[in-house]
Amino acid sequence: MLICPVRQEQALINRLLNRRMTSKCACKDWGEAAATCAHHQNNNKEVHYVSLEDAYIRHVSERWLDFLLGEDREKRLTYFHILGINVLNLDYKLFGDDGSKRAGIIYNRFFRTAIKYPLKTFFDSHDKVIVDNVFHDSDEELRRDEYFPWHTPFRVNKDEDAKVRFQTDGIQFLDSKHSESNDPRSHLIQYIDLILGLTYNCLHHEGKSPDRTAITKKSHPLVSRLVKAPKNKNSSYRYYKRQSISFFPKTGIAGADFSAENAFYTERDLLIERHEQGTLSLDFGE
Repeated sequence: MLICPVRQEQALINRLLNRRMTSKCACKDWGEAAATCAHHQNNNKEVHYVSLEDAYIRHVSERWLDFLLGEDREKRLTYFHILGINVLNLDYKLFGDDGSKRAGIIYNRFFRTAIKYPLKTFFDSHDKVIVDNVFHDSDEELRRDEYFPWHTPFRVNKDEDAKVRFQTDGIQFLDSKHSESNDPRSHLIQYIDLILGLTYNCLHHEGKSPDRTAITKKSHPLVSRLVKAPKNKNSSYRYYKRQSISFFPKTGIAGADFSAENAFYTERDLLIERHEQGTLSLDFGE
């Protein structure tokens, strides 16, 4: 979940756009590059973690990651929260009797959690947090879902004591491919997709691609701190109350309140560390 304070949204978009350019570009900004740079078309591809084998996408991704790990420590433009769900510990009976709808109910429930938690935590010094818009990558199944397009704003606003308030009554679906959407916010969806993919690979290390492994290793210092020392106010990465990763549930939740805070946890083994130590098994079948 990428959170963009309104006053900082355009600044973040501009930095992502300008880091699509290589050192070979004589241009000063991305808008100028569109007309003059021979590399513009290749650098204008849609960024996705699963597409890192493409050299141009990989190089743009590396520049975005360099921004996240470098300049953004001072600029503080990137706010995100990643919530991982341990489905083996879920009691499916708590999510309805209709198996065909259960996956959608689970996604909808924890999507709401993934929004509320960072807003209440990152901005706890504010009396109210107002959400103007919520964007989700285009997904026809979710768009047609009975609850997903409207349920999160409705349920949050129904809570009279809630710190978080939605100005919108629904979730907007935005194609992450900026050439299709013609909306610069598509780059933000690509950015969080990259961060999410690198985090996943730090945790599980798929071992499918040397290119993914190399860029994942660059992200490891931040991911490691987020899972092992999430409340370190003095970290040089300056992630406290700005970037977080959590997991749910710690144990099985049969008969329990699955919104209980003590069911969430942060520390997990990072399999990429075993790879770095040369001890990771080469069998990735499970």
